[in-house]
Amino acid sequence: AALPTYAFQRERFWHAPAKRDGDVRSVGLSGAEHPWLGAVTETADADGLLLTGRLAPAEHPWLTDHAVHGTVLVPGTGLLELALSAAEHVGAPGVAGLTLLEPLVLTDDDPVRLQLSVGAPDGAGRRPITIHSRPENAPAGTAWRQHASGELSAAGDAAPTGDAAVTEGGAADLTRWPVPGAERLPLDSFYEDFAARGLEYGPAFQGLTELWRAGGTAYGLVKLPEGLAPDRFGLHPALLDAALHALVAVQDDAGDGHVLLPFEWTDVELHATGGSELRVRVAAVPGEEAVTLDVADPAGQPVARGTLRLRAARPEQIRAAGGTGQHLYQVDFRAAPRTGSAPAGGPVWVLGGDGALATALGAHHAADVDALPAGPAEDDEAAAPGRIVVDLTAEPGAAPADAERLTADALGTLRRLLDAPHLAAAELVWLTSGAVHADARDVPDATRAPVWGLLRTARTEHADRLLRLIDLDPARPGDTALLGRALDTAGEPELALRAEEIRAPRLAPAAPADAAGRALDPDGTVLVTGGTGELGRELARHLVRRHGVRHLVLTSRQGPDAPGADELVRALTGDGAASVRIAACDVAEREQTGRLLASVDPAHPWTGVFHLAAVLDDGLVVSQDAARLAAVWAPKAAGALHLDELSRELGLDLAAFVLFSSAAGVLGGAGQSTYAAANAFVDALAARRRGLGLPGASLSWGLWQQAGVGLTANLGDAELARLRRQGVGALTPAQGLAALDAALGHDRPHLVPVKLELEALQRAQDTGSDVPPLLRGLVRPRRRRAGEADGAPSGLRGRLLAAGPQNRLATVTTLVRTEAAGVFGMPGPETIGADQVFKEVGLDSLMAVELRRRLSAETGVALPATVAFDYPTPAAIAELVLSKLELTPEAAAPADGRRRAARTADGSDEPVAVVAMACKLPGGIASPEGFWDLLASGGDAIGGFPERWRTLDVYDPDPEAEGKSYGCEGGFLADEHVERFDAAFFGISPREAVSMDPQQRLVLEASWEALERAGIAADTVAGSRTGVYLGTMNSDRGDLRDHDPTA
Repeated sequence: AALPTYAFQRERFWHAPAKRDGDVRSVGLSGAEHPWLGAVTETADADGLLLTGRLAPAEHPWLTDHAVHGTVLVPGTGLLELALSAAEHVGAPGVAGLTLLEPLVLTDDDPVRLQLSVGAPDGAGRRPITIHSRPENAPAGTAWRQHASGELSAAGDAAPTGDAAVTEGGAADLTRWPVPGAERLPLDSFYEDFAARGLEYGPAFQGLTELWRAGGTAYGLVKLPEGLAPDRFGLHPALLDAALHALVAVQDDAGDGHVLLPFEWTDVELHATGGSELRVRVAAVPGEEAVTLDVADPAGQPVARGTLRLRAARPEQIRAAGGTGQHLYQVDFRAAPRTGSAPAGGPVWVLGGDGALATALGAHHAADVDALPAGPAEDDEAAAPGRIVVDLTAEPGAAPADAERLTADALGTLRRLLDAPHLAAAELVWLTSGAVHADARDVPDATRAPVWGLLRTARTEHADRLLRLIDLDPARPGDTALLGRALDTAGEPELALRAEEIRAPRLAPAAPADAAGRALDPDGTVLVTGGTGELGRELARHLVRRHGVRHLVLTSRQGPDAPGADELVRALTGDGAASVRIAACDVAEREQTGRLLASVDPAHPWTGVFHLAAVLDDGLVVSQDAARLAAVWAPKAAGALHLDELSRELGLDLAAFVLFSSAAGVLGGAGQSTYAAANAFVDALAARRRGLGLPGASLSWGLWQQAGVGLTANLGDAELARLRRQGVGALTPAQGLAALDAALGHDRPHLVPVKLELEALQRAQDTGSDVPPLLRGLVRPRRRRAGEADGAPSGLRGRLLAAGPQNRLATVTTLVRTEAAGVFGMPGPETIGADQVFKEVGLDSLMAVELRRRLSAETGVALPATVAFDYPTPAAIAELVLSKLELTPEAAAPADGRRRAARTADGSDEPVAVVAMACKLPGGIASPEGFWDLLASGGDAIGGFPERWRTLDVYDPDPEAEGKSYGCEGGFLADEHVERFDAAFFGISPREAVSMDPQQRLVLEASWEALERAGIAADTVAGSRTGVYLGTMNSDRGDLRDHDPTA
């Protein structure tokens, strides 16, 4: 059960009962009385029948025991069971024929919707039937997949039943058991042999308990395993599937890794239902891959009879049965919708470039941010800009290796633009050329692609700013007329110009691959960077189990010393790998990577590269810099570039070159601007390889559910729930690996495997909330209601004007509480009080960004970046919003007439009294008393490097050693004073505590201690006339002396 994630949440956490199906009669349907089918209705115009249902592995977990070559399939007996249920509803005696066209694949806990369509009877009285499915979470307009088609028997086709079925209908006599003259066959390793051939059946599908053979006929005894009951099935699919296992005694193996699967049922009759133990007779049809099947109860009375034709299937056919997977998307650039024009709100300036673009657009030109005017002024050239176009279209001779430097420059420019108060109202447009894959012929410029990832994240953090991206057509760089139209296009923050068209990106379900890709060579070696991490381990085991990889090299910076490395080798060897090597290699270092690639066993040359290595350094874009970018860039982007260049230099004949990227580069992700930039580079690099005729695929992964060591493992249940409400779920390992299989060999160089909660997105669309333009192609457009304003902000203003001054604060407070509850993962607005401090319910900086974004979208008010900290309660933010809406003077006032008094300093120069102190200093000093003792005793606070430092990384006795210190002593805080931070006490999430500067943690602790020593309760200081002066200092005394010799 999910438990409270922070103190004072005050929610009930009793176990909720399982969800029950609603009364289908209330919506005009009838109950289907079947475990997989929920409703049935007659069609009014065609004398037909429609049955609908839902199949969820979570509700029928035994289905996951039926796997073929690692893919969970609904057994062919299950599709037959559905057809028999349809036959019962229309009064048909059985199934005349049912051809299984495509396996029904189940992926982990993803439900699928079922639809059985039964047509009108033909002249002979037979009715056509089809069986379709579609993922429950599929985007609007997703096609249904057909799995079976056939005919239901006519009344005249009915065969004799009971004893007459044997004497007149030709059914086998199974009243005597064992059947006289039959030879019993051993079953000791029966299901182990099945698994070796790719039929991986779990306990629910291991129901064959006896097997006999007499000539070309096999006899078996099958039972439902413990824990399974006949339920409302006509014939339980697991029980009938076990009956088919007896055919191995009379049917030759398909060989060559093929498996025989049910293909066509004919003349199937069901005489009795509800069995849990059956006798079965399977007889081979001479000269055909077909068998006749007779099933009887323990007394030998007939239960079912029919004929089954089999078909051999290759492993790759089964793996492809799930199509592209329901969690695999592609980015398409489509003609931008005509949403109106939005001219610049002031003077237009072009920043950067040589000024030619500014001249062509009739705009002003500035070479640097500092040259932009501050305004206000009547002179257009001196007035503050209304639109700033950052020109990144020209960088002569730039190569992929220059991408990090160019991205760092762009980051610096972005920060300066965001930090400048006089530019706060300006629209910021970033102009690139050929940076995105907007046309099938495009090969993206990897040097500028990172800017798109950077800006996408900045936009999520600064919802009050208009941040846009426009990509020019490299073949038409001088088309300023088309650019002018694009600049004035409203409602689309991202555009690409190709030929004479303005295009906007939309996420769409990935189209099926045109052909199967080149398979990994089982005699070759596969490299997995980041292979000892949680995701790397999952991938390595999947490659061995599913793709037959036998030789692996897994790398990480720790290599064999990585936790669990030995266990991983043993597990992979047990799965079937012939050789597994775990190597220490930092792919960010080109020389190390080159040595690794050159060290492969010539008998097993490289056949595949999977690049997973990554490092996160989360932080808002305004806190990022070139150094933090470099730390994130090195393993992900630089590592990918080294693998690309070296593999080409060595002439490696690779079947796969797969780069694990992040959806942050596509969707943006608050706090991950540098990571998004690095991953956007990786996406472009894969497309560049494809343009060279080489294998290359970049997969921009969404969240994975990880157990504790992955990049997203620190997200708690509340955070995951908040993301789901925003439309983004977390892939289970099974879902992720299924998406990987679908992506391998795809003709697209860039795909996005992500679990989107499309119902949540549709709800947001239907209620007028802001759905990102990139995702709008996945939801139905919303129709405006008559009399409704065109947007949420205007609608709010209308409601407030109608509510009257006395009710406005309460209305806005409720809105803030609703949005805050959504951000904090709470059930509803009633769970957070109007005066509750956000910090008490777990506020961190990323939540603050999300709350600000949602409130800005709902109210139309530009709120400061620190609004959740400066106005720490719903009521306080509501007052701020009302004051900014400027409805009427009284509307901005609190309901009870209270107003904040404006106070000024009284100018007195009263002496300052120090009433309390707190400190942590080198030498183990944790209090002022300890400091005085040190001074009085003449003690020494200088000591050796603390244990938390890796001495060899910083110390070298050679004074000339670059990046090292030849001194090994200093003034250091004790380990216990730095590492023992109580994050929960200060209302800080563990995730944010890890990323905080240690100075920030020390300031919080010292501030609280000082208040305690003064006898002042912290909650009494809030709102008081208390000044706070805070500063930090590093080794900058020398700099101060340069400016002031007396310092």
